Amino acid sequence: MNLPNKLTCFRILLIPIFILLLAIPCNWTQLNVLGTYVGVNYL
Repeated sequence: MNLPNKLTCFRILLIPIFILLLAIPCNWTQLNVLGTYVGVNYL
């Protein structure tokens, strides 16, 4: 299996992970990074 095919398989395997991340309700304006809340500003 060559590199382009490996990349394609890897991308296909990542699809369910991204779907789960999008489906989980989360407050994206305050992210908890190592126990510290970091505010996110949208421009």
